[in-house]
Amino acid sequence: MRLKTFLLLTIALGLHVSCSADKRSPAADLPIAVHPSIHTRATETAFEQGDKIGVTIKLDGEATAYKTNAELTHNGSYFVSQEIKWYSEDVASTFEAYHPFDENYSKSFSVVQDQSTTGYYESDLLLAYAENVKPNVNGVSLTFVHCMSRLIVRIDNQSQHDISAVRIRNTRGDVTVNPSLKTATVKVFSNTIEISAQKIDSDIFRAILAPQEAAIEIEIENELGTTVTKTFKTISMSGGESYTANVTVSDDFDISDYQITSDGQIEGWEDGGDLTGE
Repeated sequence: MRLKTFLLLTIALGLHVSCSADKRSPAADLPIAVHPSIHTRATETAFEQGDKIGVTIKLDGEATAYKTNAELTHNGSYFVSQEIKWYSEDVASTFEAYHPFDENYSKSFSVVQDQSTTGYYESDLLLAYAENVKPNVNGVSLTFVHCMSRLIVRIDNQSQHDISAVRIRNTRGDVTVNPSLKTATVKVFSNTIEISAQKIDSDIFRAILAPQEAAIEIEIENELGTTVTKTFKTISMSGGESYTANVTVSDDFDISDYQITSDGQIEGWEDGGDLTGE
């Protein structure tokens, strides 16, 4: 009788070990590869080698995240880190990802005020979210979307002097991020800021703004340091939408005509509304 009981226990233990082994993912302990899908980045290209994203992974049914704001780097083909590996269990999880990476990220984000150079790209917040993700030796595919608004300033310069700078005022730059909805909501009590736009041609400038309702003020400066400013009518700007401000500068360096219209020329950015001067 004792031998029979021992055999039954041995068989039961073997079955338990076998079932436990079956639940172990074949991707266990492999580095997590994130294959990004994106319509168009603010650079008007895809992700580039060296770009970094932050990823938070939450296993279904677990109160504590498996990984929080883990840093993954683009290797020319996908995002990966040899230190960030799949969990061993063959269970589903949720992935939250964002770009650009910030080691202090806590579901809030701020545009860079000086966007004249790299600050423009650093302000282009992209979010991705996926549920029911299981460990996979081939990695995971995530689709990133634009969450901020873009403003392009096109100047018909009829003066005798080149335009040297464009500054955008009366907008707020801080947002709260909702990963599951892939949206960014402006912090309405934050301070308004001044943004130095990036020059992409002799009379074309651009900037990334937080989505919000605002009466945008645009200041144009020429090579002599002379400035002229106009305020546009209040407009509600949405995330992922692009707007173009068309401004005519007269020969005596005054703004004679100005309006903002929707811009659908760049794939990946949705058309925005119209914005005219007061």
